[in-house]
Amino acid sequence: MNNGMSSQEHAGNEWEEVFVREFEVFVDEGIFVALPCDMEGGTQGTSFNDAVYMAADWLRDAALASLAKGKALPGGALGHVPQYGGRVIAVAVLAGRDDIPAMTAADAARALNVSTARVAQLCKAGKLDSWRVGATRMVSKESVEMRKILAQREEALGERSRASHVGLAAAG
Repeated sequence: MNNGMSSQEHAGNEWEEVFVREFEVFVDEGIFVALPCDMEGGTQGTSFNDAVYMAADWLRDAALASLAKGKALPGGALGHVPQYGGRVIAVAVLAGRDDIPAMTAADAARALNVSTARVAQLCKAGKLDSWRVGATRMVSKESVEMRKILAQREEALGERSRASHVGLAAAG
C-alpha cells in the first residue's frame, strides 16, 4: 500500500499499484496548469483535457521513479480545496516495477565498464536504483545513464585538475 491511497494487484509475475493523487487544474496566461495538491512539481496542457492527460503522465512518471527508488510516493490525501481558482480532480494510474526500463546488474556493469561487485556497491550506496526479481538484481536504465553522465563529469574534472597541476609544475 502507498500512503493508504493505492492498491496492489498481482498480474502474472508483476505487482502493480494504483496511485491516486489530486491535481488542481487552472488557467494561467492561457495555459492549463495541473499542479499536484500535495506533491512538488506539475505539468501543463493546451486544454483542460490535455492538462488532465499530462497530469496522468506526470503521476505515472513520479510513481515509476518512487518504485525504482523503493520509496513511497509522497502525498495521497483526498478532499483538497482549490488554491488557485481551478478545479480539483483525482487522477489514478497503474504502475509497476515491470514498467520501469531496466537491465540486469551484469548488463549495468558492462554499460558502466565496471565489475558486477562495483554495481552492487553503487546499488547499496543508493547511487543506482535497483531491486530484485527473484535472484536477479535489476537496475533502472535511467540511473545507469545518470551514473555515466556523472562519471564523464568526474573524469573531465579530474583531467582539468591534472592539467592545472602539470601547468603549475611546469611554471614552478
